[in-house]
Amino acid sequence: MVLVGISWIYISFTRRLTSFFYPKEPKIKGVHAYLVTSLIEVESLLRGSKVLAITRNPEIYRKYNAKVVWVTTTKEKHGVSPTALHVILDLAIRFAQENKGGVVVLDCVEFLILYNGFKSTYKFLTNLKDHLLTRGAKLVIILNPQALDKKEWNLLRREFIQPENVLSL
Repeated sequence: MVLVGISWIYISFTRRLTSFFYPKEPKIKGVHAYLVTSLIEVESLLRGSKVLAITRNPEIYRKYNAKVVWVTTTKEKHGVSPTALHVILDLAIRFAQENKGGVVVLDCVEFLILYNGFKSTYKFLTNLKDHLLTRGAKLVIILNPQALDKKEWNLLRREFIQPENVLSL
């Protein structure tokens, strides 16, 4: 009887320990984080979707009926500083929570890197990706590969899918 009790305690402890070390898998369906070099590559994804554009060029996104966040160094009430990555993250998360299946477009990555450095910006991008994917939103990063060195570009390519590698958006 003592042996059965010890066995039960061992099994119970092992199950709890396993759940402690192995967190629940997130429910993420499909590929929803893209790295593109031009807006044209993802136009079909934007049409008919709810879009949040975080950009230096707000006028480009008017035709998609997008909600726009202007990234600027001026003290405008409609703009966000490029060094305020936490504010950009919060705006994107709130958008994703309120707009299931929405698309967040970030096309000022070069500008963010200029003000924050690649390392901080990369951490921000991966954090943003994780938050959006777990909330059912899509992320599109528009970036000129010539703005980065080869190592940085390859890090981004490893983390984000390029549309030519996906059958359909």
